[in-house]
Amino acid sequence: MAKRRKTLVTGAGGFIGGWTAESLQLADIPVRAGVRRWNSAVRLARRATEIVSCDVLSRESLRTALSGCDAVVHCAAGSEQVTVEGTRNVLAAASEMQLRKIVHLSSVAVYGKAAGSIDEAHERQSRGNAYAKHKIAAEQACDEYAKRGVPVVVLRPSIVYGPFSNVWTVSFARRLASNKWGTFGRYGEGKCNLVYVTDVVQAIYRALTTENAGGQAYNINGREIITWNDYFLRFNDALELPPLRSIDAGPILVKAKLLSPIREIGRFALS
Repeated sequence: MAKRRKTLVTGAGGFIGGWTAESLQLADIPVRAGVRRWNSAVRLARRATEIVSCDVLSRESLRTALSGCDAVVHCAAGSEQVTVEGTRNVLAAASEMQLRKIVHLSSVAVYGKAAGSIDEAHERQSRGNAYAKHKIAAEQACDEYAKRGVPVVVLRPSIVYGPFSNVWTVSFARRLASNKWGTFGRYGEGKCNLVYVTDVVQAIYRALTTENAGGQAYNINGREIITWNDYFLRFNDALELPPLRSIDAGPILVKAKLLSPIREIGRFALS
């Protein structure tokens, strides 16, 4: 087997991208961390990680960052332009340079409000959600390139949590520590489809190293599916904080309807 060259990780200054770049490096897998802003590379700079400027909205920047690489893990996301056009640029540059593998980080948000057990063949639907709409458009770009034989693997993680996750870990830790948080009765009994960040990294590694994974999409979810109340209780215990109280979710639900949140008991509860 020919010796593999480096893997570029776009969006390496972010949560999943940072974990991916660090984990590959610690496993002695050649990796290059692509960041758009240098101040987002503070975490990566703790180690001898190769860090390069990489703006996914610039194909010239991408070509430079991809030089000497034979694979890319596309974690960069943000605005509609970054999520959609940025993905198209990564696919175009990677295809032009004939990379061995392209791993695109999507989200289970592409299934809209679908409930129950969902497999990869389920219809993609945004149901008016902008984030889901952008992720679907990015996946459609991946579909176009996959049909041309470009080795694209799409990964759809659920709610990714773990150290450095501002939304699903750090923010909840702060609220639990404030002693103003609690459980939400029957409103907190909804399924909390968590997946730990290192499990996502493991899926990325397998997508990179499995030869016949190109052209496929894979859902990524944690082995145990708990409720939001369970998550709050377990997290609270892990932080060794006083027992949580039960909170009347009525006022929160009213606010949730006004804000039209993406995840009804997750995002709105942070505000």
